[in-house]
Amino acid sequence: MKVYDAARCLTGLARQCWLLGVLTSLLPNTGAWAANVCVFKAAGSCASQSGRGNRAWNNASRAVSSNNSWADVTLPGTNDSHYLVCQNFGHAIPAGATLTEVKVWVERSASDSNTIFDGEIRLAKAGVIQTSGSNGASNFYWPTSDGWIVYYGPPSAWGVSLTVADINHSGFGAVIAADKSGGGPETAYIDQVATEICYDTAPTGPHHLQIEASSNTGVTCAPATFTVRACADAACTTYYTGGVSGSLASSNGAWLWPTGASFSIAAGSSSVTLQGQLPVVGSSTLSVASSSPSATSAATCLLGGSTSCVFSASAAGFLLSAPHHVSDTAQTLTVAAVKQSDNSPSCTPAFVNTSKTVTLGCSYVNPGTGTLPVTLGGAASRVAGASSASCGSVSRSLAFNASGQASTSLRYADVGRIGLSASYTGSGADAGLVMSGSTEAVVAPQDFEFSNLPAGSLTAGVGFGLRISARNASGAVVPNFGQELTAEGVSLSHTRISPTGTGAVNGAFSGTVGSFSAGVANPTGLAWSEVGTLALTAQLTSGSYLGAGGNPSGNTAAGAIGPFRPHHFRVQVTPACGAYSYAGQPLQTVTVTARNAQNAATQNYDGSSNTSPNFAQAIRFSEVSASGLGSFSPSTWAASRFVAGVATASRPLATTLQYDFSAKESGPLTLALRAAEDISGGVSSSAGTGTEPSLQIQSGRMRIESRIGSAGSSLGLPLRLETWSGSSWVLATADSCTVLAAPSVALSGRVNGKGDTAVWTNSVSLGSFVAGRATLTLGATNPKSVGSMAVAINLGETSADSACLSVHPSTTGAKMPWLRSRFGSCASAWASDPSARASFGLINAESQKRIHERQLY
Repeated sequence: MKVYDAARCLTGLARQCWLLGVLTSLLPNTGAWAANVCVFKAAGSCASQSGRGNRAWNNASRAVSSNNSWADVTLPGTNDSHYLVCQNFGHAIPAGATLTEVKVWVERSASDSNTIFDGEIRLAKAGVIQTSGSNGASNFYWPTSDGWIVYYGPPSAWGVSLTVADINHSGFGAVIAADKSGGGPETAYIDQVATEICYDTAPTGPHHLQIEASSNTGVTCAPATFTVRACADAACTTYYTGGVSGSLASSNGAWLWPTGASFSIAAGSSSVTLQGQLPVVGSSTLSVASSSPSATSAATCLLGGSTSCVFSASAAGFLLSAPHHVSDTAQTLTVAAVKQSDNSPSCTPAFVNTSKTVTLGCSYVNPGTGTLPVTLGGAASRVAGASSASCGSVSRSLAFNASGQASTSLRYADVGRIGLSASYTGSGADAGLVMSGSTEAVVAPQDFEFSNLPAGSLTAGVGFGLRISARNASGAVVPNFGQELTAEGVSLSHTRISPTGTGAVNGAFSGTVGSFSAGVANPTGLAWSEVGTLALTAQLTSGSYLGAGGNPSGNTAAGAIGPFRPHHFRVQVTPACGAYSYAGQPLQTVTVTARNAQNAATQNYDGSSNTSPNFAQAIRFSEVSASGLGSFSPSTWAASRFVAGVATASRPLATTLQYDFSAKESGPLTLALRAAEDISGGVSSSAGTGTEPSLQIQSGRMRIESRIGSAGSSLGLPLRLETWSGSSWVLATADSCTVLAAPSVALSGRVNGKGDTAVWTNSVSLGSFVAGRATLTLGATNPKSVGSMAVAINLGETSADSACLSVHPSTTGAKMPWLRSRFGSCASAWASDPSARASFGLINAESQKRIHERQLY
């Protein structure tokens, strides 16, 4: 699959570009690519659909027209979008057309440069997103103003089987998803989605008709078999299958058509056979008298390897027959010596119960050259003086039986269509007798052998190479394979061997074998989109070698290729508090996705019971550049976290991921988060297009301040969130997300003005933190009393706070230990809870030595 970003290619900003010609407009140009017909259609409907990512598209229906009214999705952090599925294109490709190219056009932009990029570009069939097909995503960042991009290739490049009916279906769709590289929130915009389908229309008739026969000579006493073939191109490398009827003609008036001169090639087929006979010695030029539908060009002939349409007949000759067969297998060539009967037009044996020295010969028909001889009668048939190559002739004594038939051995260690001939020039009693005859046989490969398989592990989506050899029955390479006039080739298919299970997917296999040289092909760009092991099958592309029925294949051993591993990890995080997280505070969400080189998720990277064996590995978290200030906790995630290629954790799960400073008074720190397999040389987020998000880590604490108020009124105690600046504790003005609940407030140590234990109650309420500040409000004492009490905030997970107080009443822990600090004389570690004193109706002691104070009640 290829991508053409018009704006970037023309300005030279692209990281990858395939320029197929000069583009005169940035709008879709249906004439830019060579095809018989190209049809551009805008989507009739678009909708957001879940199945990946966590952000839905807004106003999805706006992507049906280019009018600066966009479908959009805002992606905070490293979040991914849902699918935008656009359908109802209204294509009406005619039946019988051949699909040549499928293009997806997207007019898109982003709120900022170098932020939004393709997540997935796929097709939908009958409303179903083809996630097992190819992901056509490019690695272009989306521009900041609307620009068109086209993703294109033949139907096979999309990794999906497509028919004309699939394209015309209302559920045929273009599927787009956007991803983001990190940082603050950014928005992806799509103004319009369209598809362009290029196809060759079904021909209305053949290009020409071709008359074929295994020989251009015969005998007067026997009919010859002729094939009429409908050709779709000048070279007759492709065939017309629309159905043709017509009749043949001969220039010799004596010519006979035993089964009639008329022929009819049924629709779906490309050829038909009929009988023709010249009952007199001489020659005749064959032709097509008429055909319907009419061919656009004149008929051609291929008689015994000759392109001449002249067929000759003799009164006596040889009728040869040899089967189509597998290369380097022992075969029999049958030679029948016949002559016209003296009393009838039928044949009678020319040689009866006698042996004759006959010259046997061979020729290379298709391909027209060769490097190996044909063995006839146990001897190589070579041109005189040739050491190995070149078909020639050899003399052999043949024993003819009472029916005039003789046989001899035939063997050919290469492949192709070969011509076989026999000739006899009489002497003595046979003086003046000249006999000849010929036939053809197709010799096919036995199988295809894989070799030079890649050793060790491979990477999903990255090309690899191997060798494929066409072999004969003895296991030797057949050098003529791939040199045919219309070169035969090999197609590859894959079978997933592992993992198995309900969660295992086959993925998409891409790459072509390419051409053969000396019987060997060395493809290098083969790739599998998934993780696991696979086997490959090589199959003759045509399905019938030179049209004679041979259909060789070959396989690798099960699981011989792989294991395949992900190309990289994509790490996505959502900080716990706005743009940052406190040290020791679990991140809001953490997602690690195993991806291939095309940035699509590798679903077989799984550690669950859905697959066997599990290919997922435990992963380790670290800083990209070690700061030496702390570490991640937990430092590893188990392989079992991965399901269908994705491992994720979200709060309130305590084991999501957090960064802990070694010393409380550390930071602030900005770090990049790396995820890598916890094995030597493991997959990492540092590879390729892996994402390693930036994290801001702050050391934080919570403080509560003492206050004095009147005995009959409520009392507000200031709460303050602070972060370490590098030299001191300062107000955490960026924190408006911390939430504290009243059950976490511990009230104890109530005493009256004389210091005696007192009993009263207070209500507790808490306001929200805004810019690092909040107020804890204690209701008036009930009954109205004068005195003071201790107030602590339980930031732990147990029912007892850790404040430096003598009494710790039962409370509900706030589960925010990262905001603990070192408060009070009892605190030797940074693990005590904040506390203060609330006084009602008391005045400050003179011993506080204030210069001035005024109290108002």
